[in-house]
Amino acid sequence: MKAATLRVARGDAAYERDSVLFDRVELSWPMLAGLLWTAARNDGRLRVLDFGGSLGTSYRQNREFLDDLLDVRWGIVEQPHYVETGRELFANGTLKFFHTIVECSAAIQPDIVLLGAALQYLPEPYTVLGELSETPARVMIIDRTPFADIGEDTITVQQVPPAIYTASYPCWIFSKRAFESRFPSGWKTAAWFECSDGATSTSLGFPVTFRGLVLTR
Repeated sequence: MKAATLRVARGDAAYERDSVLFDRVELSWPMLAGLLWTAARNDGRLRVLDFGGSLGTSYRQNREFLDDLLDVRWGIVEQPHYVETGRELFANGTLKFFHTIVECSAAIQPDIVLLGAALQYLPEPYTVLGELSETPARVMIIDRTPFADIGEDTITVQQVPPAIYTASYPCWIFSKRAFESRFPSGWKTAAWFECSDGATSTSLGFPVTFRGLVLTR
């Protein structure tokens, strides 16, 4: 991850995701629309709490469209080794790295929370959503998250393709109905959208689709 991000920062590659390099940026247009919508509501200012944002993948993905805003502050909440590497090599006047939600929220006063392919890997995703809902942010974007038309959330094991690296992770598959019912009070769904990951086959006996949603309060 560190080596791939350094290559993007040097301009040797256009974009990095999950340590894989791309020669062009793959945009999530719904995510970008949510970011710019939030900035428009705040006089061209944007303060993002990016939970699980690695070393700045989503920041660099959208930077070309954000550079003309009046003021952008992008805070990433990550695991300790990401924070240490981020602070050493990638932090700047816009991009900062933090160990906790509380630390990031106090530093940048976010007006939007971003979770890109992070929620499904958390042991207690709804606890984290509750913590994120206590920040000043009034918009939340959840991107690249697996949902299925099932009654309750279920957990499975995700195998990483060997072409990327060899690993497996516990991974939640969320019930769309249960997810909306368990979201912290005061929030409402502004829009659901399908992600570029699309649908995927599993051994669970039901189809899974990667979706995102924009929430407001």
